[in-house]
Amino acid sequence: MLRHYLMSGLVIATGVLALWFGIKLRRAATMGKDWPTVSATVLEKGTVPSGRFNYAYVHVKYSYKVGTTEYVGERVYPEGKIEYTLKKAQGIVDQLPSPLPVHYDPDDPQFAYVLTNPSWTYLIPLAIGGICLLVGIVRILGKLGGKTA
Repeated sequence: MLRHYLMSGLVIATGVLALWFGIKLRRAATMGKDWPTVSATVLEKGTVPSGRFNYAYVHVKYSYKVGTTEYVGERVYPEGKIEYTLKKAQGIVDQLPSPLPVHYDPDDPQFAYVLTNPSWTYLIPLAIGGICLLVGIVRILGKLGGKTA
């Protein structure tokens, strides 16, 4: 019986962790959506191997000016790096326009990025988290009600 509750607790904890991660990804997907943009000069662009065979990250280095201050940035996404197949990463690099529109934080202009995080990625951990929470709660309630779950 103790083992049943421990397993249910582990499933619930996994659900909470997955929900937290999904909310974090959602925040990253919407971060800076309404920030101002400026035109940036591309200093270098290409792909960087990710360590896995035939996978890479998009790399772009750019300079931009906000007011009278010039900044240099390399941030592609508002949060994290996204690994793509080498072909997909190169395709993204090839489609980057010049001049490059850069979103910057009006409160901290040195924080800038080029591309928004994919907006659908947060749905996966949210769904997994919701399912784990539901399964864990049903297991506990089933055991408390005298049923085996």
